[in-house]
Amino acid sequence: MNFKLFVGLLIAIGFTLNGCGPVNYSLKKIPDTQANRQAFRECQHTLAVASGYDSDGYRRLFKDCTSTIESTTETVQINPENNPPAGCQMIQEYGNFYYFFCK
Repeated sequence: MNFKLFVGLLIAIGFTLNGCGPVNYSLKKIPDTQANRQAFRECQHTLAVASGYDSDGYRRLFKDCTSTIESTTETVQINPENNPPAGCQMIQEYGNFYYFFCK
């Protein structure tokens, strides 16, 4: 009986610890220039006319397209939707990836 209780507690603790860890958010900060705005619009257009992808495929397509735009990327543990970086405006969100135009 004690062994079953011990195993049950280990399983419960394992599930609790697995779901309660910190969440990492990736921020892509794009300098707010006319050229970058145009490039970002082209990525949005590419995504809008794409077909035949699943949700991961669309996410990958958008990530590949935006990787060609001059930017910096950082990882934070505070949700940037509620706490955006100073001088930045959120323009797109895909899961835990957030895209910002920054001055």
